[in-house]
Amino acid sequence: MTWPIRAGNGRPAAFSGHSSATWFLEYSGRSTAHWKLWGNALPLIPMRLDLSTLPFTVYEDSIFTIDPWAGYPHEVRNLMDALRGAGVSGLVSLSGDHHMHGAGTVSRSPGEPEAPAVLADFTVAGISSAPIFEDLLAVARENYGNFNTLVYRETGGEVEPVWNMSLLDGVLAAYLYAKTGIRTMARWFGPNEANPGLRYVDTTANGYGLARFDADELTVRHITMEDCRPAFEAPPGIRHTATLRVARWEADGSPTIEGPTFEGGAPFPFDVDST
Repeated sequence: MTWPIRAGNGRPAAFSGHSSATWFLEYSGRSTAHWKLWGNALPLIPMRLDLSTLPFTVYEDSIFTIDPWAGYPHEVRNLMDALRGAGVSGLVSLSGDHHMHGAGTVSRSPGEPEAPAVLADFTVAGISSAPIFEDLLAVARENYGNFNTLVYRETGGEVEPVWNMSLLDGVLAAYLYAKTGIRTMARWFGPNEANPGLRYVDTTANGYGLARFDADELTVRHITMEDCRPAFEAPPGIRHTATLRVARWEADGSPTIEGPTFEGGAPFPFDVDST
């Protein structure tokens, strides 16, 4: 079947009371379904900045925002440990409300990169709400030191969303790219080890997601639209599509995301033929 991924509202569900978490773990643990779908208000994928990689500084790795699940590391660790201990497989979080496309696997803690992944999380941008990159760009243009080099690069009036590279490849890669414009050299320093499991991010997107569940494979397509915010008579077109796949895993295994592969173009810093 084809499953639309929709953005949600509200804060992480585990904080509405102990009974909610108990119910979630109980039903996830005893379900015999091949796939278990978690309709999640906010993304679980970590969005961390590996600031400790910057030379000649004493910076520590930082959480980009504490609004989604990244702001509740203790609760995430408890949930992931319980799900892993119960042997829950095929659990997929479909999330939104964070004004970006993203995909990755989630383990007990991004600070433990060797910990096995427990579930896959796919988050989707809004159709007409402002992408999160626009807010970051507005702040970066206020000239906060070198922060702008982690957010964007502007040449010939064109803005490149370096922030995507900061999350995927790390802040050192993003800084070097912003200064030199040489993508190959910059990406030698990736990936961002503070974000283990992160496979895809596009903080400039408006659009939606489609998820297709077969017996043994999940296929997720992130659809990025042309700008839907101005008034229009004809529906805006599709700018590009990113496709990711997850094979069903057993209780003693871990999810692995393949992709993204692209149609119609690709957001920075991806190439159309990149995976």
